[in-house]
Amino acid sequence: MELHNVAKIRALQHDLRSQLIFEHIATPLLQHELINREDYQRISSKLTDPEKVDVLLEVLPSKTQHSFNKFVAILTEDYLWLAQRLLDVQPALDSVNIRTNERDIHKLDRAITREMMNMVRHNLRASRGWTSLAHTLGMSKQIHAIRTKVLVYGEDADMCVLYLLQDWVGVASKKATLNNLIHALREEEYNDVAVRLFTHLVSLCETKSKSQALRLDHCAACLEPRQPLGLPAASQEGSPHQEVSCG
Repeated sequence: MELHNVAKIRALQHDLRSQLIFEHIATPLLQHELINREDYQRISSKLTDPEKVDVLLEVLPSKTQHSFNKFVAILTEDYLWLAQRLLDVQPALDSVNIRTNERDIHKLDRAITREMMNMVRHNLRASRGWTSLAHTLGMSKQIHAIRTKVLVYGEDADMCVLYLLQDWVGVASKKATLNNLIHALREEEYNDVAVRLFTHLVSLCETKSKSQALRLDHCAACLEPRQPLGLPAASQEGSPHQEVSCG
């Protein structure tokens, strides 16, 4: 499950555990493979429904990225109000429990990329309220010029957000960091896109870490797997030799 959806579930955990009756949704959960038989037995072993729901909410985040939508669809049958609240809730960024090291957190000070700008641009709430975001970013003077530019070129309204962030980078390059953008989004209560940006950063860090680990396992010169010193490795002629380098 995507991290921003995990945050939504955690934000409503109190309501879910106090109002859901597990047996009412157990069958569709099994049918849609949101839980398996082992999960079902583990959940059913609990005595009360709040305890059962607590275990269910521990299990769901480990499922596929589409599990949130399936879970919401199941709730619409008998718990429409909870399904709607899950869709509408805007979790705080710090409600997402993500394991990152200190170096990754410092990378929040990185420059904003075009991809990050588009993530904000495609967020409906942020694109509609872009002027309030402009005020928070200290870009109030650019609002009129951005509006005029969009009107002149006949562009969609969401382009205002893109132009705003581009101008912000150009005018205040030192302040235009991912950290400050996330802070501004949270201040305007656009927590969903703030969480997505943070999740995107974590994903980038994890990908880079895996890539670095892969390079450590391969020779930088020839990209062949390294052989431990002192262990025989087959040569091209088929005779063993001691691997000391790739030279």
